Amino acid sequence: LARRFHHARVTLLDRASALSPARRRTKETAVHERVEVLAADMFDADLGGPYDVVVASHVFPHFNAKTCEKLLRRLGKVTSPGGRLIVHDYVPDETRTANAPAALFAALMLAWTREGNTYTYSEYTKLFTKCGFLAPVMHAPPHFTTQFLVGERKSRRARLG
Repeated sequence: LARRFHHARVTLLDRASALSPARRRTKETAVHERVEVLAADMFDADLGGPYDVVVASHVFPHFNAKTCEKLLRRLGKVTSPGGRLIVHDYVPDETRTANAPAALFAALMLAWTREGNTYTYSEYTKLFTKCGFLAPVMHAPPHFTTQFLVGERKSRRARLG
């Protein structure tokens, strides 16, 4: 995003071990002056904001639905009204049988986490709308095994009518 949008300021948040390569990459691509890197827990950290775009990549499958809702509400508070939340993840089809990579990832989440899961489009839609976003639009780029859900944070005007 920082390379594509030269006016953008970007904040990266993850655990410290994941951020070392990110710091290196920002220097290699000459965007480090516009990228803030925070080693923190997304549930406890001051997330700053408001942001026009928030990207959560491979986050939600690590948690149960209640924890996902808590996180989504937190992300909603730092997303500008009319801003976008982009969730990048494996999104299984509604029967959980047609998207093989999502099914395999769901099995990994069962093994790696206590309560993780993959969430279908309808499950994400319920989460988004419950937490102050419009229903997301799903994008499935060709040759990708993951999908992108893009939801807009409701503005005051949208809530009123």
